[in-house]
Order: sequence, then C-alpha cells, then structure tokens
Amino acid sequence: MTSLARVLLASSLILPVAAPAFADAEIQTLKERNIYLFMNGKMMSITTTEAGHALAMKEFKPLANGTMIYASGGKLYVGQDRKMANGKMLHTEFFGKDHSVGPY
Repeated sequence: MTSLARVLLASSLILPVAAPAFADAEIQTLKERNIYLFMNGKMMSITTTEAGHALAMKEFKPLANGTMIYASGGKLYVGQDRKMANGKMLHTEFFGKDHSVGPY
C-alpha cells in the first residue's frame, strides 16, 4: 500500500470519529472566567483576574438552563426553551435535533 493510500485510508477512518467531537466542541465556545460585553452589535471579551471573578460572582446572575440568546439588528434577545404546540422543544426547531437533558 502506498503512502498516499495509507493517508487516505486513515483520513476516511478518522473523519467519522472526529466530526462528532468537533460538533460538541462548538457548544463550548465561551471561555472560562471571561467577561463578555455586547454593545452596538459587537462583542468584546476579557479574561478576569481573581478579583474580577469574585466581583462577577457577586454581581452577575446565572442564566437558567434552556436560555437562548438571539442576535438581530445589533440587539440581543433572550428566550426560554419550551415545548411548542407541535410537541417539539423550541431549541429543536432551530438546531434540528433535541439537545435537552431534561425538563427546565
């Protein structure tokens, strides 16, 4: 078997295994201990210090499970996942598959 054939074979075997891992990685795009600021349709972020982390934990409120954020026209909108009239969850309508782990 030639080197090229080996590379092609390895690629064809790795891709089906790696693709789901990359898809799950998309869900984890926010970095730990970063502050995200949304202003005028733009997003800025900064990594916090220990003091910044302590302040954020004091002043910020956690998002509830199932919170969705929608950006349009330079504004952010917040919605809550819920069961729709057709029996599907709202997030399923957008993402095409069910990602929930339980009721919210």
